[in-house]
Amino acid sequence: QSTWGMDTLEQKISVLEKSVDQIDLEVVLFNQQLIERQKVEKLHAWSEPTLTTSSNSDEEKKQKEKLRRQFKSSLIKYYGTDKCFISNNSENVVGAHILKKSRTDLIADFNIDSVFNPRNGLLMQKDYEREFDLRLFTIIYDPFKQKYFVKVISELSSLTDNAEVLIPKGKHPFRRVLSYHAQSSIDKGYLHGKIRIEIARNFKTFSDASTEVLNKSNTEHSSDIE
Repeated sequence: QSTWGMDTLEQKISVLEKSVDQIDLEVVLFNQQLIERQKVEKLHAWSEPTLTTSSNSDEEKKQKEKLRRQFKSSLIKYYGTDKCFISNNSENVVGAHILKKSRTDLIADFNIDSVFNPRNGLLMQKDYEREFDLRLFTIIYDPFKQKYFVKVISELSSLTDNAEVLIPKGKHPFRRVLSYHAQSSIDKGYLHGKIRIEIARNFKTFSDASTEVLNKSNTEHSSDIE
């Protein structure tokens, strides 16, 4: 009876060791996939741009402010609202770029005409725009509910996970660009220890599924949305 008990214990230890080895292997494979994805999908698109020497003159400041106002106006015109998509509040709202405005070198990779295209933007209050830019949270599209939701990446974010993002019905940002922002945010969260490997490994942006769902619903042509 004692020998049988030892055999059972050894069997359990053996199973646990195999499970640990399997988890270690999955971590290694996922890290390799992450490295390859960063190369192929140009996830550096949301890294800080290289600083350039600038006199930062009053004229340049005026021009930047003019561009910010014009971008916000174009978002209001496209989405049909001046309210923040997070809080539904109109105070201190700015136009948040999904693909950073400094990364004009990447617009061809995403097949968009300009970083100032209104579908490369979202209306947010300034504090939320900053969190989004830092990837403390991202935004996920659910093709089954046909709605957008917050995905919190860092505990530093002031938002609630899975809160609905109030993008007006029938209006869509470039989801292929938003999906890359989401994937980049998830990868960054994993690399900084904010997201467990099983969440990062199983993360899906539903960018492919959304095309299929919208085609079936015949609400809008997918090429105009994705």
